[in-house]
Amino acid sequence: MNLAVEVGDFVLKRVDGIYAYHLAVVVDDYLQQVDEIVRGADLLENTALHLYLQDCLGFPHPAYLHLPLVNNADGVKLSKQTGATGLRPQQAVQQLIAALRHLGQLQDEVVEFSTPVELLQYAVGHWDLAAIPAHNAGFENQAAGEDSL
Repeated sequence: MNLAVEVGDFVLKRVDGIYAYHLAVVVDDYLQQVDEIVRGADLLENTALHLYLQDCLGFPHPAYLHLPLVNNADGVKLSKQTGATGLRPQQAVQQLIAALRHLGQLQDEVVEFSTPVELLQYAVGHWDLAAIPAHNAGFENQAAGEDSL
C-alpha cells in the first residue's frame, strides 16, 4: 500500500486539541508493550497507518492478525451500527460453534459441548491459524510488515 497515494494526509491531532485515534492507539500500544494485535479485516488500512506511525516514532511493530468479518447477504458487516441482531446468551454454544466454523476452526466434525467454557477450552486447544480462510478476510492472514506498506 502506498500511503501517500491511497490515503494521503491523515489527522493526528483534532481541531479541539485531542489526539486522534491513530496516534493515540500507536502510543498507547507502545506504552503498554502490546506485541500482538488481532483485528477485523475491515481495519487493515488502519494497520498500514499504524505501521507508518510506529516507524516515524521509532516504535517496534507488533504482530498483526486480521480476521474475516461476518457479513449479511448484501455483504455488509454485521454490527450494531448496521442493525445486526444481538447474540442470545441462551444459544451461546451454537453461536460459538458458528463463529469457530466461520474462522475455519471447526470443519465437519461433530462437536457437542454442554457449556461455552467447554467449547472455548476445546477451541483454544485446537486453534489453527493456518485454517482461517484468507478469502473471507480479503487478504492473506499473516503478520503485517514493511512489505505491506
